[in-house]
Amino acid sequence: MLPPIEEVPTDEKPLINVGGRPRVFDNVDALLKAINNYLNNPPTKSMKIGDQIIEVPHITVTRMAYELGFKSRSSLYEYKEDPRFADILKRACLFIESEYETMLHNSQCTGAIFVLKNMGWSDKQEIDMSGGLNNTETAIDISQYKQLRKDMLEEDDC
Repeated sequence: MLPPIEEVPTDEKPLINVGGRPRVFDNVDALLKAINNYLNNPPTKSMKIGDQIIEVPHITVTRMAYELGFKSRSSLYEYKEDPRFADILKRACLFIESEYETMLHNSQCTGAIFVLKNMGWSDKQEIDMSGGLNNTETAIDISQYKQLRKDMLEEDDC
């Protein structure tokens, strides 16, 4: 059983639906109940491991949006703009992201890598190659360098 996602108190005023289709959720308690129900009773997927076929929970943001009654994943994301629902949805999405992160420990993790990249993860190293130096010392010209080198070599001979 998964730990329930809980409401985080906020003093911000809710956004008001000024038109368009009616909101799927008007209060925090109903959204919390629906999310916890989805996370605690997720759809499963059959997987063969060795000689056994087991049922594995299959939790995704898109499936959560569908199960909660949203028309699209982007509709679910729009609820993050409402301060009443923002923290709850962020925690639910974070939990789902952590499930994909756990899949990285499996030898068949290509799908998880793809999903995590779409969630903002990156597998590339960023190296600054601008050529700028953060050295505060004054640069020396080649003749000064040659003289310093000559002096150092002469000191080593002593």
